Amino acid sequence: MKNRNTISLSGASFILLAVATTLLLAFGLTHHNLWLFAGFLSLGILCVGSMRSNLGSKHATQQNAAKDMPENILEKNNLERKLRESEEKFHYLFTNMMNGFALHEIICNERGEPIDYRFVTANPAFEKCTGLKVNDIIGKTVLEVLPQTEPFWIQTYGKVALSGEPIHFEHFAESLHRHYSVSAFCPGKGQFACIMEDITNHKNTINALQESHQRYEQLALHCQTFHWEVDTEGRYTYVTESVEAVTGYTAAEIYAGKYFYDLVPEAERAHLIDFFQKLLKDGGSFKGFDNRIQTKSGNIIWVESSGITICDDTGTIIGVRGHDSDITKRKQAETRTERLAEGIEQAAEAVIITNKDAIIEYANPAFTQITGHERTEVIGKPVGILKSEVTPAETYKHMWTTLRAGNVWRGQLINQHKDGRLYTQETTISPIRNAHNEIIDYVSVMRDISDTLKLQEKLAQAQKMESIGRLASGLAHDFNNIIIGIMGSSDIAREKLPPHHPALEDLDLISDMTNRCAALTRQLLTFGSKQHAVPVTLNLRNTIEPTLKMLQRLIGESVQIQWQVDDNLWNIKIDATQMDQILMNLCINAKDALQHRNGTICMQASNTELTAKDCEQIGNLKPGKYVCCSIQDDGCGIPLDIQKKIFDPFFTTKQPGAGTGLGLATVYGIMQQNNGFIDLVSQPNKGTTIHLYFPREEEPVELPTHTQHPVQKPTSTHSNTVLLVEDEDFVRAMSKRLLKHLGFHVLDAANGQEALHLATSSDTMIDILLTDIMMPELDGHELSKRIRKTWPDIKVIFMSGYSSNLTPNLDMPANHQALILEKPFRKEDLATILNKALQTSTSR
Repeated sequence: MKNRNTISLSGASFILLAVATTLLLAFGLTHHNLWLFAGFLSLGILCVGSMRSNLGSKHATQQNAAKDMPENILEKNNLERKLRESEEKFHYLFTNMMNGFALHEIICNERGEPIDYRFVTANPAFEKCTGLKVNDIIGKTVLEVLPQTEPFWIQTYGKVALSGEPIHFEHFAESLHRHYSVSAFCPGKGQFACIMEDITNHKNTINALQESHQRYEQLALHCQTFHWEVDTEGRYTYVTESVEAVTGYTAAEIYAGKYFYDLVPEAERAHLIDFFQKLLKDGGSFKGFDNRIQTKSGNIIWVESSGITICDDTGTIIGVRGHDSDITKRKQAETRTERLAEGIEQAAEAVIITNKDAIIEYANPAFTQITGHERTEVIGKPVGILKSEVTPAETYKHMWTTLRAGNVWRGQLINQHKDGRLYTQETTISPIRNAHNEIIDYVSVMRDISDTLKLQEKLAQAQKMESIGRLASGLAHDFNNIIIGIMGSSDIAREKLPPHHPALEDLDLISDMTNRCAALTRQLLTFGSKQHAVPVTLNLRNTIEPTLKMLQRLIGESVQIQWQVDDNLWNIKIDATQMDQILMNLCINAKDALQHRNGTICMQASNTELTAKDCEQIGNLKPGKYVCCSIQDDGCGIPLDIQKKIFDPFFTTKQPGAGTGLGLATVYGIMQQNNGFIDLVSQPNKGTTIHLYFPREEEPVELPTHTQHPVQKPTSTHSNTVLLVEDEDFVRAMSKRLLKHLGFHVLDAANGQEALHLATSSDTMIDILLTDIMMPELDGHELSKRIRKTWPDIKVIFMSGYSSNLTPNLDMPANHQALILEKPFRKEDLATILNKALQTSTSR
């Protein structure tokens, strides 16, 4: 039976193996002395084995020869005690050694190729070095413990275990994310032992130093700096080779008698020499001195100079040593920055910079002009002080979502001026990023576009009104043609009936209806600015007061009209009929706003003088003197969304059949014709006030003349021939019937070309040309010119639904006058103008 104090050979050998390895590592184990290490290790194993063998042999001999001799027992015990103590010391060193140590056995496939290895034993330092728990890995393979182990480790260790050749290497373990310095050798067949050191920090430090070194090498390569020394006369005594990169001069050219001021532009040399002399006198150093030098090529560059005086052993100054750095790009950047700053300071647009929390950090002077806030008042405050309640919250939400995503936001915001008024600003906000591409600030460029939006709105309104005006004029033209047929038919029918005939009452009703239709067409033409108007100088005091009774009857007794007027009211210039039309339309609308209840309509006329600021707020007016006529009611008021539409033609809030939608459109058209303007002030349930601004007229009031011209039947015979030209068939037919009833011989044509053929081929003299002005292909004007070549004495009457003052001047003989018959016309109107044409006839 084996003695319990006997130390096994394998345990002692392994401990000796580890300890010996540690000792050799302490003296610097490399791949060159691994064989020495293996020999020493083998010798140690043999010695321990010999000691154990001798001890066993001697113990057996003593047992057989002298079992009872005390000295032999003592000698054996002493030997075992020393061996045990030695092994304990080796075990202590193995356990506490700084390097990781592990013994493995290689695993091969059937072809003898290494495919894995198993952990046999390892010391605590190995556990610390790898992060693997020794108790968890002993007996396991490396691929069981670390499945991601690279093939390099298995192949390298397999070569050691199978060939017996030791190796030393450094490698990065991907599976452990560490750099290792490894020494591996073969202690026995199919085994390998490795001593490992974690050199990750060392490697990282080396890599960092290498990167730093590369960085500084690149910096030095591109650094535009040269070092120099000069003597007390300013002659260069030393320069670095980099002087050529900065100045264009080689070091040899500098040494060939160059003084520092030779590189300075001539105009600046005296200043630099004075500075140099003062430095030699006072001693000391200088830093960050910016000056300019002229390169070999003649270019002027900026350099930043720093230096210190040089003294000999006695303390006497013998020169100056320093360096010059090319700062031309920096200077250029500073210049650009200064110009940019000046540009921002002087820009017409407001520029503000805020931090990520929307706190204002900078604002330029234009910010004060636009917002009314002084810059000192807003620095350090949130940009929200400019917000109004008008801009929707969704707009701000979208804005911040865009900005925080790093994108530029563009849009319009309605902000509040310091004085409380609202203004619309067009805003562009851009993120400002640092060198790490992180958003640190926001820059906002703002422009007040309130006036621009007003002009755009007015332009759009004017274009819309112009388009609708053309449409209205066209409708009125067609409508007038229809009315002519109705009027003519009723007039002819009236002549055929005896007095007191029952049908005359119906004809009277038809006449009233046609007159109302004619009034409606006049409204359309007024809106289209094509209604004939005769502006005269008048005073609203004299114009409105006589119409008050008529207006009162029109709106009823339940509504009272109050009239106030300045004593010295200025004159205006407008067609009196148009003024009556304005008052009627506005008073009817005011009555409707009272919604069938008792109320009051206040009419007031006063003098006012508008400044440029007033005109901006009121509308497209010029500063000057105006007469303001106001019509105010205390009715239901007009909602904000409707106020922009009330002057649109055919727009009405009345019940179907209760209004045409032309009342306010007509007022708008009249005011436009007379260079006036309408200003609307209204709030729901608080009434409405409409201000009419008329330019002051300096001329005195024109007194009206009332000259009556009795209507006479034309003194015509069948020898009087009228050439009737009208492209509307039913208007031409009705006009022909009326002319025949008046006793004229009629030639009729449907267009200008047909009329021209009749005129040139007719054997009968044509006395009067009655033609529509607006016709396709050949209009009335051109037709009259061509016919006059055949019939030079012909009288011309133009028919038109538009104002006569819009008819262009005609190339007429001095004794001939082109007459205008406005549509719609009755039989009496036609007879009157024919009679006038015949009275102006000259003898043939």
